[in-house]
Amino acid sequence: MPDRSTPVKMKQGEFIALSASIMTLTALAIDIMLPAFAEVREHFNLDPQSTDTAKIISFFFLGQVAQIIFGTLSDRFGRLPILRVGFPLYIGGGIAAALAPGLSLMYFARFVAGVGASAVFMTTIAGVRDRFEGDRMAQVMSLIMTIFLLRR
Repeated sequence: MPDRSTPVKMKQGEFIALSASIMTLTALAIDIMLPAFAEVREHFNLDPQSTDTAKIISFFFLGQVAQIIFGTLSDRFGRLPILRVGFPLYIGGGIAAALAPGLSLMYFARFVAGVGASAVFMTTIAGVRDRFEGDRMAQVMSLIMTIFLLRR
């Protein structure tokens, strides 16, 4: 049985792939809603020209303010505990938004998902800073961002 007190070292390629995948979750949470706006308007009996659906994205972005809080907490308690909080918030918020019976609950759920995504996103960047420094850190972040941008 492995000793849980000793962290497992990830290979550099694995770390970069995982980091890029995690950062892609934030973009996915935004992009996944855009094609459904017409159906959301129809489902909630909104005017076809209603901008209420744009608030779904806005509330997600409001959750990103939590990066400040999670940055401080991850420095104090470590990266893994923050990831263990962020992923459930992100997933739970997404599920709650998908099942929301009304727009108000959907806005709240998207905010919660945004808070979770901010924890995951910020912790990933902090992990890169922990593992690399100087020019190498810039190269790795550039590679992660390139993979992130190529997701389409």
